[in-house]
Amino acid sequence: MSTEIQVPGVSTQMLLISEKPVKSLGKVFNCSLMDTASILATNQELEAWLATVDKSGLPGKVEA
Repeated sequence: MSTEIQVPGVSTQMLLISEKPVKSLGKVFNCSLMDTASILATNQELEAWLATVDKSGLPGKVEA
């Protein structure tokens, strides 16, 4: 289900949050009222990032 906004001369289709979740400031907003899916996605991203850092071959500590 999509909603459509009518602007003179422009037709823009807006997707509902249930169709396509929105990621803003690292948090995923979807139709669920629970944060479990967002927490799982964040953990997976963190694990992937840490694996990439481990494989990078940088010597010593990585400081920001």
